[in-house]
Amino acid sequence: MRQTIKHDLRAVMGRLTGEQPAITELYLFGSRAYGTLSPRSDCDIIVRAAPNSHIKGSDLRDFAAENCAPLDLFLCTESRATSVANDSYVYAADFNALIAKLDAKLLWTRAEGFTDFAFIGSGDWTFEVSSQTEFIASMLPDTAISEMTWQHKVQKVEALGLPSSPYIGDSLAKASAQIIEIARRMIMKPADLIRQGQARGGWTVNLNSEYDCQNLFFTVVKPWLPGLAREQVAIVFDGQEKRSDFSLFAGRLVIEMKFIDDPDKKREVVKTLAGLAGFYRQNANVGALLFILYVKDGVDVDDRLWEQAYSTAGTSPWVTTVVIRIP
Repeated sequence: MRQTIKHDLRAVMGRLTGEQPAITELYLFGSRAYGTLSPRSDCDIIVRAAPNSHIKGSDLRDFAAENCAPLDLFLCTESRATSVANDSYVYAADFNALIAKLDAKLLWTRAEGFTDFAFIGSGDWTFEVSSQTEFIASMLPDTAISEMTWQHKVQKVEALGLPSSPYIGDSLAKASAQIIEIARRMIMKPADLIRQGQARGGWTVNLNSEYDCQNLFFTVVKPWLPGLAREQVAIVFDGQEKRSDFSLFAGRLVIEMKFIDDPDKKREVVKTLAGLAGFYRQNANVGALLFILYVKDGVDVDDRLWEQAYSTAGTSPWVTTVVIRIP
C-alpha cells in the first residue's frame, strides 16, 4: 500500500513569510503549478525579495529542510532566481519576463496576503508526496549541464574574455548582472555590522562621496576579480583622454559611478549620463556600459524612472543604469 505525506502549502508559506519579513512575493512554478498528481514531484517556489535585502539562502534552505522536504525555494532579488539548495538558476531580462518564462503563479504578496489558489489534485492548498521519495532539488535549464558541457562552457567563457574562476556567467550580460548584485550588496547599514565598538562608525558604512563608493567597490571586487582596472584610458577625443572609473574583461565592460547627495549633484549627474554614453560609443571594444548611481536616502530621485531612461538595449555598447540607495 502506497503511503503518502500531506503538506499544507499555505500553512508552510505562512510560517516562512512570518520568519522572513524581507520576502515580498511568493510564486509557484514547475510541475506542481501545472497540476501534476505525481507524489514524487517537488514544489518549486520563487521567493522574491527587495534587491537591497539581506535575506540568506542558507536560512531558506534550513527552513525547507525542517518544515517541508519537497519544497525547493528559489531566491530572486531582481531578475534571476537561484535555488537555495544547489545554486542552479534561471534568469530573464526583468522580473516580469522571468515570471512569464516560468509560467509562474502568484501565491502571496506582503501587501495583499494569499491569493485564491488551489492545487488541481486536492482543490485546496494541500498536496501529497510519497513517504518513500528522497527529494532532490530541481536543476533549472540555465545550469543543468553535464561535465562535458561544462568544459565546453569554460572554453566559451574564456574565449569571450570572461573569467572561468570564479565563474560569473557565460555572457557579458550575465557577468554584468553579477557585478550589479555585488555593488548592491556591499552597501550596509551600521546595524548590519557588530552592534558595539568603532566598527559601526567606520567609513564603509558611512559613505559620503563618490570616492568612498569607488574605494569600497574596488576593495570588495578586486580580490574576487583581479582583472578589475581603475581609471584606465577608454577613449581619446580631440586630444583629450577619457578615463573610466572601472573596467573589466579587457575593457569590454566599463563601469561609471556617480554619487548623489543633494539636488545640485542630481542636476549635474543628469547632464553627465547621456554624454558619457556617447563618448563610449566611439570605442568599439566596449560592449557594455554600467552606470551605478549611489543616492543618499532622502534625495528626491525616481529610481525606476532613471534606470529606464538611462538604459538602452539596442545600442552598442548597451547601457544599464542602476540606482542604489545609501542609508
